[in-house]
Amino acid sequence: MDAAVAKKVDAILAVPPAKRSGSALVALLSFLAPIDPAYGEAMGSFILTGGNNRPVPPSAKALVIKAKTRASHIHVRGNFLKLGDAVQPGTPAFLPPLKLRGKTADRLDLAHWITNPRHPLTARVAVNRIWRNLFGRGLVETPDQFGVIGTPPT
Repeated sequence: MDAAVAKKVDAILAVPPAKRSGSALVALLSFLAPIDPAYGEAMGSFILTGGNNRPVPPSAKALVIKAKTRASHIHVRGNFLKLGDAVQPGTPAFLPPLKLRGKTADRLDLAHWITNPRHPLTARVAVNRIWRNLFGRGLVETPDQFGVIGTPPT
């Protein structure tokens, strides 16, 4: 953006939105439209209708902690429609257990467990991926199967 356009845009943005003239809005739109065509189109429609259809800003989804947790089941042969026995959150017996913050384990407990500096697997997987990126081949050739199913380390 050249200095003249930057000064013009800065001057328009310095004026409160309610006090901007129609020509200022058109100038601002002509600057924004090439950067984000969808936003430019929405703003153009907003300007043409006199502000009656304000563009909806992008939104983000967030997790909510529910009072009652849902039951988790084994999916028989991987079929989510064919539920097997109910299971409780936890880790395989040969790995360190989760440290619970409450009565039962949740995703945050799992996240803390995975990122714990003393967790034996996280560092090994990280080093293997770094090694693979640096040298083209990891210490373990199957980075996504880093356990009993994968190939043994070289």
